[in-house]
Amino acid sequence: MRPIRADDKTVDSNGNNISTSHTSHTGIQTLQSGKNPPAVNQQHVSTTRNTLAREANNAVSAQSGNSVAEKCKQDLQSEIEVAKCYIQYLNYIHRDLTSYLDKTEINIVQMKHEIESQTVLNDSTESDIEEERTREKNRVSERILAVENALKKVSDEVDFVVNTVAALNSTTVIDEAPALFKKLRDIVNLLPLLPTDRYIYILLPSWRSAKENERIFERVHVPWRVEVRRIASFKPKECASARFVTSLCPVSESEAWVVWHWGPQVHLVNKDGQLKKTIDTGCKVDDISVDFDGNLVLSCFETKCLKRLNENYEIKQVIQLEFVPRGFRFTSSNEMVVCCVQNIHHRNGDTCSLLKINVENDNVVSEIGDRSQFIQPWRIAININGDICVSDRNKGTVSIFDPRGKLKTTYCGPKDDTRHAFAPHALCCDSFGQIFIVDYSNHTVHVLDPLGRFRGFMIMDTELEKRAIFMGTSSPFSIGIDNLGDLWVGNKYGYITVLRYV
Repeated sequence: MRPIRADDKTVDSNGNNISTSHTSHTGIQTLQSGKNPPAVNQQHVSTTRNTLAREANNAVSAQSGNSVAEKCKQDLQSEIEVAKCYIQYLNYIHRDLTSYLDKTEINIVQMKHEIESQTVLNDSTESDIEEERTREKNRVSERILAVENALKKVSDEVDFVVNTVAALNSTTVIDEAPALFKKLRDIVNLLPLLPTDRYIYILLPSWRSAKENERIFERVHVPWRVEVRRIASFKPKECASARFVTSLCPVSESEAWVVWHWGPQVHLVNKDGQLKKTIDTGCKVDDISVDFDGNLVLSCFETKCLKRLNENYEIKQVIQLEFVPRGFRFTSSNEMVVCCVQNIHHRNGDTCSLLKINVENDNVVSEIGDRSQFIQPWRIAININGDICVSDRNKGTVSIFDPRGKLKTTYCGPKDDTRHAFAPHALCCDSFGQIFIVDYSNHTVHVLDPLGRFRGFMIMDTELEKRAIFMGTSSPFSIGIDNLGDLWVGNKYGYITVLRYV
């Protein structure tokens, strides 16, 4: 703030005299002439000081208010982007359901033509076929309508918030922010429940010799599938003897960091199966990820620590822990959520925890959930809305917590659609908010919606419908998603398969 002049003296915001060329020159002339300097009006100085203090406080308050308002707008914009992802998700689901209806129609027509090519289609069989067609069409059409309604509601809510934020000033945005945040965060609850099963129609082996009123086809129930196609499958020749892709972390559209068999080396590979770089970390690595600067971070179970590397792959920070760190990931606020266990192989009586750590000072910010909720937390994924998804392979569950650490839901696998007990290992989330969970024992990947509800199993487009829990890679162990949305799946035989949505 510009100083205020008081009786030929310049006074700063604290009431102190400041010499200037003018006051200095006047003072010298006064002393040389033998006159006393003019008296300073203390009341005026005091008044000026108070005025300046108020102005300064108002300026600081205004600046602080503007900063808070700007932060509110930035946070609201981030929440808006998440809500827009749900719009994309609903559009994707709409296409998926519509495609299934089209394929079902083709399946039924082909079956009808096959019957007609061999025998005369009697009224009973034709009626059965039409009944099946109508039943399945109505069932799925009802879900399509629910998706369309949800799409309209979500779009309307997003448009309302966008327009409201644009009209708010720095004062009103702070007042309105809590209600707007709640509206945006509640949007996920508008996502409809989807079909978790589908049907295929096949002719019975004895259909040619069937009697007049005997049913000659059957409806086979299979879990819903999320179709993918394999675009790559490889094991670099330099790692030919390696088994168990224990951790992988895609870092671009075409490359990923990979650890084989909990080894001390971390390898950078591309989708062509080429080994681009190898780093010797000097410790056995359990899990890997990258921080918000893109630098590699790894958990070392033997030394009970986390290591952050710099851009030259040199250790720049070691976070020492009391327990063994397993899976970990970074939140949007650049805090680290870590699975901590007492022993790498669970023993009776072992304890464990899920910790949120400030990586700047190594301090534990909070403990997430209750320790009794876990037996052996294994891997972590952070969803687009900040939800923390944690797999526990010993307990056979995936727990989903909100960003504040409150348990939202627990997924224990579908009821009767797997051959063996649910054994979740690695997991990741896509840009729609879907959650992908590797199930080692059942050779598949479970797909959950953004609310943690079962959607179906991943299956390659070349597999038979009846084998819908098989995804094309045996004994999957690790999973990650790259910047293109392609899924990288590593298995116990050391191979990496890259899958893309059909």
